[in-house]
Amino acid sequence: MCLIFPFILSTIILVTSIERLRKIISINIILMVYVCLYSLFHYGQGSGNYFQDENDLALYINTMLPFCFALFFYEKQKIKKIAYAIAVFMGIMTIVVSFSRGGLVGLISMAAVGWLFSPKKMVSLLIICLLGIMVYIYSGEAYKKDMATITNTQVGTARGRTLSWEAGWKMFLDNPFGVGGHNFQARFPEYQSPEFKRGMWGRVAHSLWFTLIPELGIPGIIIYVALLYYNLKDIFFLKNIKHDDADLRYLYFLSLAFIACFAGYFASATFLSVLYYPHYWYLTGIVVASSRLARSILKASDKELKSEIS
Repeated sequence: MCLIFPFILSTIILVTSIERLRKIISINIILMVYVCLYSLFHYGQGSGNYFQDENDLALYINTMLPFCFALFFYEKQKIKKIAYAIAVFMGIMTIVVSFSRGGLVGLISMAAVGWLFSPKKMVSLLIICLLGIMVYIYSGEAYKKDMATITNTQVGTARGRTLSWEAGWKMFLDNPFGVGGHNFQARFPEYQSPEFKRGMWGRVAHSLWFTLIPELGIPGIIIYVALLYYNLKDIFFLKNIKHDDADLRYLYFLSLAFIACFAGYFASATFLSVLYYPHYWYLTGIVVASSRLARSILKASDKELKSEIS
């Protein structure tokens, strides 16, 4: 977290213009495209660190993909529209080759929420349906068979996850103020189910929420939920402003991306231990910077209007 927060604070402090915001969004999309290209040629594995895990890779793509989709509708230049469309297609194919069931859940959640808040619902629905058909055609029987097991929670990794969540809840009840960051793994053997045939020291919760609840306890839950509340408040502030101005129009489309980002991220993160991953914290910095920019633009336009009236 000490490595992550300087970047977040730098984003909030230094992104003081729409041009800088555009650059940071563009850089993130370029990075996503690079990760997609790498994983497509390496059997669904990313370029290193947590990207080597297919589920973590799919989570990252779900977090960044909505920017490409939203900016596809924002851009008026054909070449940029084509570039964003290609990025969307690459992102979806990366999720498919990752064989991540959590990634598929996140993708569906992101698409549903993106459509719900889209200003062009019929066009969005058509594009989503076309992409869905393409995924179905090119995914292969092995992928379809693996994804068909999503609803079966009584066997395999799904059963292991539910047992971990049960242990996390018991751990929280015994330690309402938390056992401390990354201590779920150390305390898990005390709470593990007899269904595990051996001691499972080092096992993670396999859920953002069941990492947060037992590790950080009531204080951590309050802080995290408050942060999420203020993030959503800023996002819907951006969504509800009148976007006659070109810069405000860009921020409006970013707000749609943020909404879909959060849907995709939390849907996937429910099944992954990603509380301390940088994705959400980086998004928070960008959301705050975007909100501050919108307020400064609105404030400047109000001053200009008052001066014209006077």
